[in-house]
Amino acid sequence: MASQKLFELFFSPAILEELRHVFLDKFELTLNETEKLVSFITNQGTIIYPEQKITLIKRCPPDNRILECALAAQAFYLVTGDKKDMLPLKHPFSFKIISPAHFYPIVLK
Repeated sequence: MASQKLFELFFSPAILEELRHVFLDKFELTLNETEKLVSFITNQGTIIYPEQKITLIKRCPPDNRILECALAAQAFYLVTGDKKDMLPLKHPFSFKIISPAHFYPIVLK
């Protein structure tokens, strides 16, 4: 959907590094497969260099990098499947944190 420009995709260098880590360790992809996926994602969106540091999420500090990116991008939505830390998070930012299931009908309007 991002490649069809139905929404804007933003990511930071820290997010791309976390993706590499997840693809290699959690999904057990090869380095080549991982780099192809990261390259594909990079070509679908815009890189953001957040200046503000956020420390709201204590249990999983890398999730704060996602908040930083959404804030720096002035995003309307932060879309995540993280039901433990991100979706229930009460935060002071202007963007909404929603699940992919809730985002999908918004994009199709």
